[in-house]
Amino acid sequence: ARGRGGGRVRRWAGAGALLALVGALGGGALLRRPRAALPEHLLGHPFVVTPDLLTPEQAGRLLALGKRLGSFPTNVNASVVVGVRHEHIGEAAPRAPNGECEHPLMVPSRGNASECVLAGRIDIARHFLMHGGVEGFKEGYRIGSSRLQSFMAMWFTEDFEPVMHELFESERFAGAARKICPADSQHLDPLQFNIIVNVPGQTVALHLDSVHFWGANRFQFPEWLLAAMTFSGLWRDRFIPQVQTVAYFHNWTESSEDARPEAKEGHFVLYESNGPPRRLPPRPRSGLSVDGSKVVHAAATYFPKREAPFIDKSKSNELQWDPEREKWDLLTDGERRASYLDSDLRFSLVFRARCFPDAEEAARYRSQTESELLSLDTVLSVFREDLRRRGRLTAEEEAADDRLLLALRILDTYVRYPLPPDAILPYNICLAPLLLPT
Repeated sequence: ARGRGGGRVRRWAGAGALLALVGALGGGALLRRPRAALPEHLLGHPFVVTPDLLTPEQAGRLLALGKRLGSFPTNVNASVVVGVRHEHIGEAAPRAPNGECEHPLMVPSRGNASECVLAGRIDIARHFLMHGGVEGFKEGYRIGSSRLQSFMAMWFTEDFEPVMHELFESERFAGAARKICPADSQHLDPLQFNIIVNVPGQTVALHLDSVHFWGANRFQFPEWLLAAMTFSGLWRDRFIPQVQTVAYFHNWTESSEDARPEAKEGHFVLYESNGPPRRLPPRPRSGLSVDGSKVVHAAATYFPKREAPFIDKSKSNELQWDPEREKWDLLTDGERRASYLDSDLRFSLVFRARCFPDAEEAARYRSQTESELLSLDTVLSVFREDLRRRGRLTAEEEAADDRLLLALRILDTYVRYPLPPDAILPYNICLAPLLLPT
């Protein structure tokens, strides 16, 4: 296991953790579990790679936009939309007197600063910490949780910058996107642009993109709940197909990439089947289009041999551009912790659009009335009923109405991201006692 200081240290506790995990999950069945066991409705979907999707001028404008924006918060905060109706499902707990969220899976609420809630993408974080990501890392909580907290800015349609409109309207973007949308849903309804920044040692772990259903989306529910709804297949009749295009605009070139071979990691990883994943290199200005809400995907760790800087989930963290020094500073509660050049970072643009048959159907989705929306109680009641049917929720547990227990039971039962494909032991034994399934 990797210790707090970052070096490799031997920890006999790891052996005990492994034995506990083996016993809890059924002995030898742990090692026989298939590495990928995705449900059929999340398999066999297309993707399109477009070399030179961005022009050099567009890539430069996007980098300039990031610098003009000036600051990128971590995705822990940036991914939760302001004013979401239900930031949690009832598991909220008070923050400790020192401001910490003591539960390893909880972070400060964006809506109520005095509360701790499950992170909006706890489905991603918990799986990564438990299994070590695509690479199968065996490391402690400080390092693992820091790898996950990349930096992000997000724009919705009404706030698009001119370069975003230009890209959406270009045939390179739209043409690739329409190859992903179903043949009967070729109208692109632009949804959002994200800029994602990874510092060395960070990753974008296996995930499904934020899902949109008729009656449910990220403006109503936590994204982890939407992901569980997708995995379960219980709301397939309400699913809205979408397309995401990921384009890279970092300014390190392939020649500089060759000079530092560990940077060749950070590939886009996707599962089109339950076999080994596809790995696609993040070549500058290239793009990849896929429906990320039904294709499990990730970005492998950027500079995997470097340790990510420690990022405390309970504090305010941001990547801020300093124009005088021409460096990006990692700030924690305003204190500089690290500095980076442009060439140290991986920048990617993510464009998303929903796929509809026509503009009228898109307008109908955007104007859904209150009576057409799903309530949290309705969604949870469907999950409870299915959990009872599966023997995963007892009458006593249901009567107790422990919402944290319910949330973890939903995650354990439905969200089945693939295990590390090449690791001999696909579990992070350093964190096994902390994150055993409930």
